[in-house]
Amino acid sequence: MTKINNKHRKNKGYTNFADDFEHKLTKAIEQGIINALKAFGADMDNQGEVQKDFHFLRYMRKRSEATGHIVLKVVISIIIGALAVALWEGIKAAKFL
Repeated sequence: MTKINNKHRKNKGYTNFADDFEHKLTKAIEQGIINALKAFGADMDNQGEVQKDFHFLRYMRKRSEATGHIVLKVVISIIIGALAVALWEGIKAAKFL
């Protein structure tokens, strides 16, 4: 972090204001993240378990997306099949075959 000129400091005896502010800000951000994760039920004392939980969530999200794509393909196949059967039955009814 950049040094602040002494003429701009209100407390001239305190020489490490910028570094101390950065440290306090970093600690506050870290604590906020930890509190947010704890609110979601993550045990921050056991980070291995938290990592496994996030891995499981990613796995479930990807499987859910894949399932959605498969369902879409099945629906499209059913619609195309139904149109093909309707076309075939129309041709048979018109006695072209």
